[in-house]
Amino acid sequence: MIFDPVAGGFQPSRVKINQNQGTTSIGKKIRAIANGVVSTDVYNDPLNYDFGKGDYYVNEGTFKGLFLVGYDYRNEKLRVFASKYGAAENTYQTTLDHLIQEDFKGHEVLGGVEDYITWVNSFVLTKNGDDVALHRFDFSQSSVNGYLPNKHIVVARKKMPEMMNQIGIRYRNGAGFWYFASGRKLYRFSNSGFDVQEVLTLPNDGTGDITAWNFDYSPAGQFKYIIVATYNPSSTKEFKGSVYTYAINGTTPLNVETEVTHKVVDLKAGYLPY
Repeated sequence: MIFDPVAGGFQPSRVKINQNQGTTSIGKKIRAIANGVVSTDVYNDPLNYDFGKGDYYVNEGTFKGLFLVGYDYRNEKLRVFASKYGAAENTYQTTLDHLIQEDFKGHEVLGGVEDYITWVNSFVLTKNGDDVALHRFDFSQSSVNGYLPNKHIVVARKKMPEMMNQIGIRYRNGAGFWYFASGRKLYRFSNSGFDVQEVLTLPNDGTGDITAWNFDYSPAGQFKYIIVATYNPSSTKEFKGSVYTYAINGTTPLNVETEVTHKVVDLKAGYLPY
């Protein structure tokens, strides 16, 4: 979630909650949240990192809350913080910046996911303009060093004009695809590279560009539907936002509701009655 600052009190730029705990970005630093309590900075960085209001990735799988990647605006590079297996969740004791050998100056973090290729791997997607990179961090299989990540691979890096104004990067578990929206289209590419494919194009009905989208709710990632919201600022109607529902592999909408809502900036869907 992304929050606009409010006068006084709790003023996060971003909040990531997994069950009853997670992390938040406040004042350019990352803090842990657990049972309603907000911690101090998660890492005492000798370089005094500054994540600004940018996004960041914290793994939520096997080594939950022990691996964090963000872009450091002060030091102008991607930063990697980590802890050994067995450490408290969302507390970090070391940097692994040395794993990243290429220059990724200006690359904001778009998202990340834990998947299994060699053993435990975290994939992180970053971009600067249309320069997009897919990173893979391989975790050690040895308990001697606490299963810390020990390798960084640039899976793919290239110019992707479709990503210039991307909306809603999300990973489809099991299928191995990243999805994103741009204009009135939804695209995807695989975890093995930037093989961009068009998934669907909205009907030519003048409802504006996509402002938000999501899969339906599925704890196991077995998604059945895609929900898409658009907004047409030039509409003369009171409500300028529209909503479309598609089957996960469909190209024709199952349901269309035009000009029924204000501008949708984020959405989540429960179980759908289709």
